This record gives sequence, C-alpha cells and structure tokens, in this order.
Amino acid sequence: MALLFLAWGFEDAGAGEFRFKGRNVSEVLQQLEDESLRFLFSSDLVPDSLKVGVEPRTRDRLGIAREILAEHDLGIRSVDPALFIVVRRRDGDRQP
Repeated sequence: MALLFLAWGFEDAGAGEFRFKGRNVSEVLQQLEDESLRFLFSSDLVPDSLKVGVEPRTRDRLGIAREILAEHDLGIRSVDPALFIVVRRRDGDRQP
C-alpha cells in the first residue's frame, strides 16, 4: 500500500515535495507502476547505477518515465495499452 501511495502521491497535493533527481531510474520506474502501467527493462539498459539527473517537468506517470529515460538516450515502446518496454533511442526518436 505504501508503494501505491508513493506512486500517486506526486500527482496530487504532494507534487511540489516529491523529487526524482538523484534517485535510481529503475526504482522510479517501479514506483510509477500500478495495474494500469507497467515497464519492462533489462538491467543492461537500466542498471542500478543509472540516476535521474534532471527533475522531470511533467507530472503524469508516462511523461515522467519518458523524461527520465530520455536523458540517458532511452525511450519506451508500447506493447499494449498498459505495458511499455524500455529501449535505446534511435536517431529518429531524438527530440530537439
């Protein structure tokens, strides 16, 4: 139950207090998950040493995942509406 509270807490009243910068990317991805959103990733792509370097600007869970992965040249691909796989970004995927 505490994990669910953490995953949703940043979207609600505690948005200004919840921080991602400096945390493990894999930990953040796991805390963003619930029954409607899951991430699959390899520890080769997302090792425990990979840290969030910049505080995400967005507050929706999928947007947060995209932002924290993009700074490491990673992205996500949809497998179905609730399941996303972490992948390396291709040159065509890069945003200006």
